[in-house]
Amino acid sequence: MRLSELFRRRKSGLARRYTNIYSATLIICTLMLGVILLTFSTQYFRQQQTETLQYAAEKAEDIIDQNLRSHAYVYVTRDEVEELMGLVRDASGATVFFCDLQGHVVMCCEGDSCSHTSTVLPERIRQKASSGAYSAIGSLGGFLQGAYFVYGQPYINLGALGGYVFAVSPVSDIFGYLLRMLMLYLLSSALMLLGSSIIVNYSTGVLTGPLRAIGNAASRFGSGDLTARVRVEGDDEIANLATVFNDMADSIEELENTRRSFVANLSHELRTPMTTISGYIAGILDGTIPEDQRDRYLSITLEEVKRLSRLSQSLLDIARMEASDRQAELSEVDVWEVILSVMLGSERRISEKNIEVLELNPQRLPALCNADMLHQVIYNLVDNAIKFTPAGGELSVRAGQQGDRVEIVVRNTGEGIPPEDLSRVFERFYKSDKSRALDKTGTGLGLYIVKTLVERMGGSISVESELGSYAEFTVLLKAPPPQPQKPAEKRNQPRKLPRMKQKGKERGTDE
Repeated sequence: MRLSELFRRRKSGLARRYTNIYSATLIICTLMLGVILLTFSTQYFRQQQTETLQYAAEKAEDIIDQNLRSHAYVYVTRDEVEELMGLVRDASGATVFFCDLQGHVVMCCEGDSCSHTSTVLPERIRQKASSGAYSAIGSLGGFLQGAYFVYGQPYINLGALGGYVFAVSPVSDIFGYLLRMLMLYLLSSALMLLGSSIIVNYSTGVLTGPLRAIGNAASRFGSGDLTARVRVEGDDEIANLATVFNDMADSIEELENTRRSFVANLSHELRTPMTTISGYIAGILDGTIPEDQRDRYLSITLEEVKRLSRLSQSLLDIARMEASDRQAELSEVDVWEVILSVMLGSERRISEKNIEVLELNPQRLPALCNADMLHQVIYNLVDNAIKFTPAGGELSVRAGQQGDRVEIVVRNTGEGIPPEDLSRVFERFYKSDKSRALDKTGTGLGLYIVKTLVERMGGSISVESELGSYAEFTVLLKAPPPQPQKPAEKRNQPRKLPRMKQKGKERGTDE
């Protein structure tokens, strides 16, 4: 399955999933809110009813007390009291009645139409009411017809229990209250869900929009548009994903450009010698090249074959190095011993160009590296230096310890490297000498191999140059850890390089 198709499928599925999750969450939360609201509303209504009934009962007691005081605590004017209690009922919505100690209703706000006179209040209810405020939901043990909110308390007359006062209201009143609350809740929930749906759709678009953009960019990238990138906004996880995608795209684009450059350069490097070889061989076979010139052209052909061989070997070396991701096995190697070995091997070429060798001051200088890799690094650097040093020019190789690093510097006079080429000299097949006038035998892989080998040994390499003056390559390698002090030993005498011109005052080596 292509990456673009995968993103396209997940795009709609992800948006739908977000919407479903948000919708389910909103519905569940709304239902939970409704249950909580109805529960607390019921409790609130019951508490309010209890307080209202208590108020009605206390007002009824006050009415009786005032009526008794007005008649010197001898009798109560029943009609007057019941009329006043009717006003309390109208104000509170509660039915108030008095019972004597035997549980008979002796006075009710309903007056003559009171329906409680035919029954007797159960003794257990009277005992609960006599001990203090009594609150319940029910029928007072069958005393009332139906379910009521009930509040009762003892009536104290002249310091003695004179009876009981009760205030009741139908439980059905709560249903009207809860119905109003439910209608209010449904209206509020509908408005909330409507607003939430708009917010969910918008937020889903905001959340999945960057993912769609990444999917579209991935689709373009997969179709060959290596310039496809995603705009990064914010600092959240999606922004981090966009950043990672852009970094990945940059790396792939750079790798693709490197691959194209590699193929183009490799094609050029192979085509040139093969064209030369085929042309000269064809000329020899068809007689175009005279017999007395054949040895000369066969020599040129041999050099081109050797060049192809060097190119093949360099490519094999690069493939072998890139196939292995392990660091090189390091050991303590005498840097100057390797330098002298390379310089002695290059003696003939140095003498042919009459190059003056400067600053050779060999003495023991250990470094943590791989001996074979170090030999190839120094050989390639010295080989390049000799190749680009004009006849009668100067070449210097110096090495010394700088802190915990060993520094190796190869410097030669000559045309130098143009400033715009300094950052690219370590690329594969790159040659600053575009015309190949000075570098006819090179493959453009030497410095790339040098850089790879140095980095495999945990070191670094840099280049400095001044156009028309010099070029200088500096290699830094790890120095071995300091060893315990030993008695001074006689240093080895510097080895003399035969037939190499040395110029200037010898410079010491930092240790």
